Amino acid sequence: MGATLAAGRPAVRVSAVLGGALAVALLVGAGGSFKAGLGAADDLARAREDAARSDTSGLARDVLYRLEDERGYMSMYMVGAENVLVQPVGSAAEASAATDDALAALRASVEHTGGDVADTYGPALAGIDAQLAGLRGVVNGLTGPRGQDQQAAASPVWDGYSSLIDGVLTADLDFTTTLRNADAAQGGQLIDVAL
Repeated sequence: MGATLAAGRPAVRVSAVLGGALAVALLVGAGGSFKAGLGAADDLARAREDAARSDTSGLARDVLYRLEDERGYMSMYMVGAENVLVQPVGSAAEASAATDDALAALRASVEHTGGDVADTYGPALAGIDAQLAGLRGVVNGLTGPRGQDQQAAASPVWDGYSSLIDGVLTADLDFTTTLRNADAAQGGQLIDVAL
């Protein structure tokens, strides 16, 4: 049989002690790795959620660009200067359609994402269709020749579009503060400042 101690107990082999210590160390390490893995999975899930949510912010910026395009075209059209500058759109219909498409994409994203995204963008989107219809109605209902004499009519149209732009921009600025990834939040804020 194996070696025994003086009290008649079997001697513990060094390899058994080392094996046990190694097993304990592996279990502790595996537990720590598992916990770190869960933390990393949570971080990844948060990053993915922020990325999906920031897609909504990108769509809001598209709405901002389309509103700016429509504002510029409609105002220039009213004073007969739509062909003086190269514009990103070639007609009132094209400008309106681009804005409507961008709004539809933003609304779909807001509805899909829900939660704080809907709370943030909802108020800015709530009355935008009625306001756009009113502004477009002024442009389409313009009487008299288009020219500098229409500046008094064009100025409120410009201001109306500017108000819509401010509402969406404010919502987007508020939204970027909800991003949990500091780099993503800062990047979104920098983009909004550049607008």
